[in-house]
Amino acid sequence: TPYNIGFSDALDDPTVNLAVMVKPSRSGGTATVENFLGKLIDIGPFPRTAWILGSDKSVKEYVEGVIKDMFDLHPRLRTKIGSGRSDNTDKMKRIQGQLLEFLAANDATFRNRELGIGVMDEPDGWSKFSETPKLQLEGRQKNLGRRRKGVILSHPDLGWKKGVAAAYEQTSRGIFILQCSHCDKYAASYATKFWPDVPEFKLTYAKTKDGKARQEMSGDERIALAERTAGLTCPHCGTAHDDASRDAMVWQAGEAGWWMHRGQWLSPDEGIMGEPDPHNERGFWVHGTVVRSSPLAQLAKGL
Repeated sequence: TPYNIGFSDALDDPTVNLAVMVKPSRSGGTATVENFLGKLIDIGPFPRTAWILGSDKSVKEYVEGVIKDMFDLHPRLRTKIGSGRSDNTDKMKRIQGQLLEFLAANDATFRNRELGIGVMDEPDGWSKFSETPKLQLEGRQKNLGRRRKGVILSHPDLGWKKGVAAAYEQTSRGIFILQCSHCDKYAASYATKFWPDVPEFKLTYAKTKDGKARQEMSGDERIALAERTAGLTCPHCGTAHDDASRDAMVWQAGEAGWWMHRGQWLSPDEGIMGEPDPHNERGFWVHGTVVRSSPLAQLAKGL
């Protein structure tokens, strides 16, 4: 998940008070935050922290499926847990005297807690509070000033006016830039509506076969054709990249840190130009076309 390097750097950056990731499922964003959490537990300093999910069921599944192993498989992290009788439960740990809690999004969660770190996990899928995850987070951190860190990560199920996408709009609006391995020109994996002049790589596939119009083909024929011809197409030279070529371009971009933020601009020939504006809220939009676990044929099949 090389595109998560920029997001990881933002989590580590003390000048960044909010990191927002708009993402598809299985893209590694949650694991990136888990790594950040593990590092703070290990080397400190550790502030009061809450990881907030959509329901009690989600909390139970998460702590049993992920958090339990985080401590069971890493003895150094286990040693950081307090020795008191109530310091180590499934949903709460006391680390360096501070609470680490895993909570469901409800009225009680957003009351009487002051969080050094607050993680809002998939708020667009919550039944309540999803319209204002950023506002809910700010209410729990308003007295901490620059010492706070908030994280919002979710698939954008609620559109632009609510949830994670609305939070992203108030950030640096980072987009991920790729370089075509055929013509060497640069374009965005997804430019979002905020970068209308930036060229984009597009998922393409054949829609006709042997002169047969799309409406004349069966559903099975259309799906099979889409899977067979899917590619990530460069807006400059028209090359349709296969999975291997796409993955190589994504690795190159991730290792080079090709995230473009407000204050910068894109030269198709030279890449990202200028310096990002100072911004204590950093945003990252990860598009499904750059996720290695999503083959292009699979993405085309779903269109």
